[in-house]
Amino acid sequence: MAVSPAPARILEAPIASKPAWTRTAAVDFFRGMGLWIVFVDHMDPNVWSHFTLWRFGFSDFAEIFVFLSGFIGIGSYQRALNAGDTRAVLRKLGRRLGRLYIAHILSLSISMIVLGIFATHGVRINDAELYVWMQDPLRYALRALTLTYAPVVFSLLPLYIAISPILLLAAIGLRRAPKLTFSISGALWLASQIPVVDSHMSIPAWVLHPVAWQFLFVLGAATRYHSEHIRRFALSRAVIIAAAAIVVGSVLLKIITAFHRIVPLVPATLHGIPLGNEGKDHLAFYRLLHFLALAVVVYAWTSQNRLRLRSSFARLAMACGWDSLFIYCSILVLDIFASLVLTITHGGVFLQTLLTVFGLALLCGMAWMRRGNSRSAGVRA
Repeated sequence: MAVSPAPARILEAPIASKPAWTRTAAVDFFRGMGLWIVFVDHMDPNVWSHFTLWRFGFSDFAEIFVFLSGFIGIGSYQRALNAGDTRAVLRKLGRRLGRLYIAHILSLSISMIVLGIFATHGVRINDAELYVWMQDPLRYALRALTLTYAPVVFSLLPLYIAISPILLLAAIGLRRAPKLTFSISGALWLASQIPVVDSHMSIPAWVLHPVAWQFLFVLGAATRYHSEHIRRFALSRAVIIAAAAIVVGSVLLKIITAFHRIVPLVPATLHGIPLGNEGKDHLAFYRLLHFLALAVVVYAWTSQNRLRLRSSFARLAMACGWDSLFIYCSILVLDIFASLVLTITHGGVFLQTLLTVFGLALLCGMAWMRRGNSRSAGVRA
């Protein structure tokens, strides 16, 4: 899909009764940036992972992807619903689930095969969970195929598969009963914050709990569907000030973790908020709050300083975001290779930097070539 070089915003024009559901360049840009962060974070060890999002706040790339997937995904369903084509809606859902499932199984299988080959030669990366399957390969292969086994690193796509049907329900609900739809989704998320309730609603084999994370998915869809109302709310002075305070406060709390002697000086009321990368499984309130605050700050800034997407840097990020599923799966495999190389060589900062730059360049190159081929064939991502 061709991307206009004109300045873009996260939320563009008001959505009328029959909105023009189109993809925005800004969404692809931020999703591409998120993919770069994933690559840097999942390479172990990597000194540059100390300078990515989760080191300075409570949320990370997962919140970005799930929210933007809801924001973008609802458009395809709404176009079919506006046309009254029920079969087209179901076909879209089926194709989406099929693509996600195949992508997950392929990336997981390739990575496990590579890890297994190196393990037989005594080379293992520092993540024991990635080698559990070697105890009983056939059993774990069947579990992987039935989505009942996925290491933490590979947990995002199973979540997408689980909550994709929810997006269709949200698309219907936001048309007919938006307040009820949002209330039900929010109530499920609130219930997931209660450990006793969450233990009965979550699937033990899944790291990320669908009942909790569906709320962010629906929130992304609702933001797109009611963009004009959300825009006015997000740009109000009080909301911007509150969001900025949350973002700055999160940065300060994160910095404290690097100075253990300062931790006892933190007010007792804040001791209950984990300072590490925790609460991700059930989308803890502090992760959700930080992400929403960060989204408001970014949107407010881009509204005052139009986000120009003409630079080569921006276009490379957009190319990755445009082909996000392929690039994400490539990242999972590339990070496994990079971590193995670092394990074999005991690579220091120089090699970590070299692999980071090479990996990002490779990802951008693949995305740029695939996008060019898709344009030539008239294919949209």
